[in-house]
Amino acid sequence: MMTQAAKTQADRIIAKFGGARGLARALQALGDTHQLRSPAVIYRWTYPKTRGGTGGKIPSSALDAVIRAARLEGILITADDLYGDLK
Repeated sequence: MMTQAAKTQADRIIAKFGGARGLARALQALGDTHQLRSPAVIYRWTYPKTRGGTGGKIPSSALDAVIRAARLEGILITADDLYGDLK
């Protein structure tokens, strides 16, 4: 099992939503069709760049929507969630 520090930004934040499906539902609830993301796209954020992913980073184009969705869902996104891998 990975420790909190070993997880990536995407792993930490996706887990707070209960998984990629939960995050996809929360983004859909925003009602902004530009920010709709399928669970498959969200999972790809956790893949290394060599496999077509983002290397564990949530793309900047999606981060604002993820934070807004967290606020609507009552999920606290902390600085450690966002930048924990920089320690």
